[in-house]
Amino acid sequence: MIKEMLILLGLLCLNGCSAATFDKGLNYKKTSGYSIEYHKDTQYTSITNQKNGNHISIAFHQNSCGFYGLIGPLIFPIIPIWENDDCKDVVIGIGAVKNVSIIYRNKIYEPIKISVTGGYFFPIPIKSITDTAILVVEEKNGQKFEIPFRYQHTFSFDLWPGR
Repeated sequence: MIKEMLILLGLLCLNGCSAATFDKGLNYKKTSGYSIEYHKDTQYTSITNQKNGNHISIAFHQNSCGFYGLIGPLIFPIIPIWENDDCKDVVIGIGAVKNVSIIYRNKIYEPIKISVTGGYFFPIPIKSITDTAILVVEEKNGQKFEIPFRYQHTFSFDLWPGR
């Protein structure tokens, strides 16, 4: 009976999958004065001003330039994977706001294009943002958010149970 249970448990574990990955793209830096919550399913980040409780949703698209890592059975990921995307300009998703700009190396960048879905395109190559840039978002009610961000690799570990 114990042998059958161990075999069944082993098959159940092998039916699952795990991944240890590094995403390449933009990532916010946690800042005092703001409460930051990342929503993995929508890739949006909710940023709340702790002084007055106002919040805004911003999509930094952490994996916009690809990823690399290992996938495999539940316990020991062994198969290498990678995806390299040709990311050019900085694109940040933001809802309806009054004004958006980026301050990088003491220069202010305005968006060169705004998509109907709320994507703001800035003329800065993503991979050049190796030190901190600041996203300045002004809402229609005058509330300003200043969120530091940069290009970096972020680690994640995911589990996919068997079906």
